[in-house]
Amino acid sequence: MTENNILSRQNTLWMQGVSALLIMLMHFVMQLEDYPRFFNIFGSVAVAVFLFISGFGINESHKINGINNFWKKRFLRVIIPCWTIFLFQLPFVEHFNSVQLLKNLTFYASDLWFVDYIIRWYLVYWISRRFFTKNTKYILFVFGIYNIFQQQLYSEQAFSFFCGYLASEYVGKLNKLNKKHVLKYTCLSVIYGIIFLLIKEIPTIQQIKGSILFNVIRFFSNFSTKPQFLYEGAIFLKKFNIKN
Repeated sequence: MTENNILSRQNTLWMQGVSALLIMLMHFVMQLEDYPRFFNIFGSVAVAVFLFISGFGINESHKINGINNFWKKRFLRVIIPCWTIFLFQLPFVEHFNSVQLLKNLTFYASDLWFVDYIIRWYLVYWISRRFFTKNTKYILFVFGIYNIFQQQLYSEQAFSFFCGYLASEYVGKLNKLNKKHVLKYTCLSVIYGIIFLLIKEIPTIQQIKGSILFNVIRFFSNFSTKPQFLYEGAIFLKKFNIKN
């Protein structure tokens, strides 16, 4: 993959870095009283970018290395750093909670929901590649559907990782698509998604937070407004055989 491609290694590393900074910034902003709720869009976008690039990068790595050292890389890059953070903060915790510590270390309802979520995707991806290689796409898709009906944060990002995986699977074909068609879909996609994001922030809609209806609204807003939209658009264009 050349560096001119949007998902070259250099570009994906840059996007992950920016998304990580946005996530940290949003955690700070959310501590402020009466912060504008539309700022949530930036945090949502940043999480989606990270998940998308993770799905793409893991599948690209699989093409070269298979599943060799899969968990070693996850431990070194994600799990051990998070364990370090959880343990480092213990002396500063006012009331020690052994149950919460166990949840943190096992990434089950930990203090870092995003890490819990991405590790679930790692696990499902590894199982599918290890035991059901030919059905990986379908297993990941079904897991995405399952997440629509989970807590709202999971629901919002139900297909971000999966879209990254799809971009990797079809990256050769996607790079040959007419950029004007992809750009056209991208613009329509952004407008469509922003409408749902604004609907989600309406006070009346916020009152049904946690319901399936609310999760569905978040899902529709998520699918079309994240930076993976370019490759989502390319995937749809290819699927419906739109010619250059």
